[in-house]
Formats: sequence, structure tokens, C-alpha cells
Amino acid sequence: MAVPSCCRFRFGMQYLGPETEAEPHDYSGIDYITVWIGQHDVGGADACGASPCFNRWWHGSALQLARAKGLSVAYYAYIIAFMAKATGLYDCDVGTPSLCQKGAEYIRTNERAILHTYAHFANETSRWLGPDAEMLWSAALMEPDWYQYSEHTQEGGGLSQAYMVELYNRLTAEVLRFLPGAKFSLDISPWVNDQRGWMEPFVRKCQVDFVHTSGGRTTGGSERIRGDAGNMVTWAQERVHQASGRGIIADTGYGVGGVSMGHVASWDDEATLLARIADGVVAVTQAEPGYGWSQTLSELRPRLTMPSTCAWHTPQYEPRLAPPPPEDTAALSSAWRSSTPYLAAGALGLSLLYVLIVRVRRLVGGYLRRRAVRELARANATPGCEGCFTQGRRPRPSRRRSHQDADVIPSNPSLENLADELEIAEPNDLHSLSKPRAVSPSRSAPGVLLKPRPRSKPRPKRADVGVNFVPFPTSRTGDEPSDDAASEDVERTLLSTRGRKPKGRSMARESRVIDI
Repeated sequence: MAVPSCCRFRFGMQYLGPETEAEPHDYSGIDYITVWIGQHDVGGADACGASPCFNRWWHGSALQLARAKGLSVAYYAYIIAFMAKATGLYDCDVGTPSLCQKGAEYIRTNERAILHTYAHFANETSRWLGPDAEMLWSAALMEPDWYQYSEHTQEGGGLSQAYMVELYNRLTAEVLRFLPGAKFSLDISPWVNDQRGWMEPFVRKCQVDFVHTSGGRTTGGSERIRGDAGNMVTWAQERVHQASGRGIIADTGYGVGGVSMGHVASWDDEATLLARIADGVVAVTQAEPGYGWSQTLSELRPRLTMPSTCAWHTPQYEPRLAPPPPEDTAALSSAWRSSTPYLAAGALGLSLLYVLIVRVRRLVGGYLRRRAVRELARANATPGCEGCFTQGRRPRPSRRRSHQDADVIPSNPSLENLADELEIAEPNDLHSLSKPRAVSPSRSAPGVLLKPRPRSKPRPKRADVGVNFVPFPTSRTGDEPSDDAASEDVERTLLSTRGRKPKGRSMARESRVIDI
């Protein structure tokens, strides 16, 4: 009888690595792959940097394979056990100190880290497969051997069932934040004979979509889930399927410590599968199926009946061209995007600070200029100092020799050639005419005084500076013109030279004053 593809018995296998020519793993014909998450290392170059971690080369590769082939993903969320085992604990059937002794105390002490790790794996899965509820089917096989943390062998006492129900809800909430379409499966722990008392609180108060076996070693050809001594729980009894009302995901092909047992052929028998489907089994996982399993499945599927529950849907992933970048790169990009407004605000603040500084400098400069003008005005108003500041400068005590002490060689150059001899180009230099300096007769023209060399960086030119010519008092003869007339002629000649440029090096360095 043909079964609709949306509701059929599912076959899955453990993820063994990518399909490569060096390691040709065959994933054809299956419906899902299982991946253990939370382990410290997967070996070789694919090792995680810290425990536990989402390894893009192992977990990411598995998700990429699922996307490419349209497979569902079922996580063995053995996170708490792997984290505790990284601190030196062992599985209960391996050694001591074990999870059955110190596991509960580890959970109480590291609850926050456990929640963060669940969120971390869910977030990474969402980045690889997409968070859309209708495009992702991801089953989390929650904490294999979950029951062991409530046993009386735990130091400090086992976890109460109420606390475990609350923690289960908090763990699933972390996953649903990033994967709204995730489905969850509760571990059966087949050595717990009181399955109804164990599962009922979780089924009533938590999101439980399936129940599952873990640890392998399931017996498909027997009514008992496991053939181990003391494991009396059966597939069909009301304490499992009927008590939970959920489909059972069986696993096989590995034993203690995850050691492979190879392909278990009993789960390929048509009669066995039909009996287990009648008991509520909806899927079986072969850890390492043998060669040609895909051909066997293609022959079995048309003859299998429809499972009792149809909560499993075929995934449809949104297309993605390339895997997402590493988490640290994505985190850096996210941090950069989140910090952009702060950077813009900082730049704006620096701009405003610069404008404020410029404004303050202008205000202070204006204040200092106004203060200087007031001081100059007060100085000009001082008796005996009239005209001292006509050039806009405070008078400085002169260290130069007065013109009376200078060695002046008498000469009477004509007023016509005076401007050419002086070569005074700028009106700002005329004020220095009133401050002559004695020079050696060998360095100057007859009857000429040299002014000091200009500053290395001349003062700014001001076109509105007037001329304050002070004629030198000299002795006269009867044939010379009067002081007033000579002064007027020299001043008129000097004013006519305004705007000329110095000619030559010596003229640019010297200003000459005629002693009249």
C-alpha cells in the first residue's frame, strides 16, 4: 500500500562527514541525518577551539549537506553531559566520578552556561538553515539519559521533577528564540520501568513532539526496547507510546561510549518494521548503515504502513548560495553596525567641540583687542604723551644712540634724487624714520643714516597707516633753507614715493634719512 510522502516511516543515519572522493559516504535514500552537539572535539583539523562549540567544519558541514539534499536534521542534544564530561566526569556505565553522582550538582552550578550553549547552537543552526518555521524541521533529541539527573545516587540529592520540567522549558525556549519551527523529543531512558510517572509531567507541561531512545542497542525484533538485564520496558506498553501519545524515534548501531556496532540488519526486515510501526515507532536511525542500504530502503518503503502519528514534515529550505561567515566575523560586522550610530554621534560631538573652541578663541581675541585699544586710548590721554600712539603701537624704550651722537657726514643731496636714494616702498616703514641709528660712514652714503634690518617675518601691511615724520634738528648756515621749509619739502618728497618697490638687495635692506 502506497503511503503519502508527507506521512511515512522515516529512515535516518548518523552524519559521518561530507561526501568526498576520499571518503565516499552514501546519504541517498534517507530522510534525515543525526548530529551529536556539545562535544569538545571531532578530531584532527576539525577540532573545536573550546568546549563546547559549534564547529562550522563538522556541524556546519552537516547542515550544508542537509540543505543540499533536502534532509531533516535531528540533533542529539547531549550538551549537559558533554559539558560535564569535559570537567572529568564519565558516563554512568563507563567509570567514576560519573554523571549519576555529580551530574545534578553540575547542572545547579552551571545552569546559565548550559542555557547559553543551547542558544548558541540554535543561533548557529538558524544562520545556516534559516529561521522560518515552515522551512525548517529540526528535531532536538533532548539530553539523552535525562532521567539520570533525578536519581537518588546524585550527591546533594537528585533534581526534583518540577525543577527538571522548568529547566526543560527554559532550554526549549532558548532554541525557539532562533528556530521557531523546531520540534523536541524527550528521552525514554528504557531502564526506567515507571515510564508513565516519568513522562507525564513533561508531556502535559512542555513541548514534546516525539519520544526517543538513546544509547543504541535497541532490539527491533523484540518487544523489549533493550535486551539488557533490568530493562523491562517494551515498545507497545502503555508506559511508553500510549502514555505519551507521541511517536517513537528508535536508534541502533552503537553501544557503550558511542562505539559503533555496524549495520543492524534486523531493522531492515519488513515484518519487524511493521510490528514496530504498530507499537508507535515512526523512525529508526542506523548509526553506520552498510553498503547498499539506499537500495534496501527503496524496496521497503512501498510495503510499509502509515505511522500512527504524522508530526514529521518534509523540510523545504530557502535557497542560500554560500555558507554564512564564521561567527567571529559575523559578530564583528554586527558590532560595527550597532556601533555606527555611536560613531556618528561622536563625530558630531567633535565637530561641535571644534566650533565651540573656534568661537571661544574669537571671543577671547576680540576681548583682548578691545582691552588693548582701551589701554592705548588711556596712554594717549596721559599728559606729555600726546601722539605717542599715532602708529597704533606702545612706545618702547630705545636702546639706540640718538641722532645727535651719530657720525653724520654733511651733504646736500638735491630733493629731486632723494626718493630714488631712499627707495622706501612701504608706508609702514616710514615710522622708523624717527628712530635713526648711527652707522659707520664707510657703510652709508654721505649724510645718510641706516635704519635697523627688518624682522625676519615682516609685520602685516596696513594701507591706512599714516606718516609721522619727525625731522632731525641740525645746524644750519645762512644759505640753507629754514627748518620748516626743509621739513615740508622732505615730507612731500617721501610721500610721493609711496607704492614704489625696492631696487636691489642693498636698497631692500636700508632706509635712508637725510639729516637736514
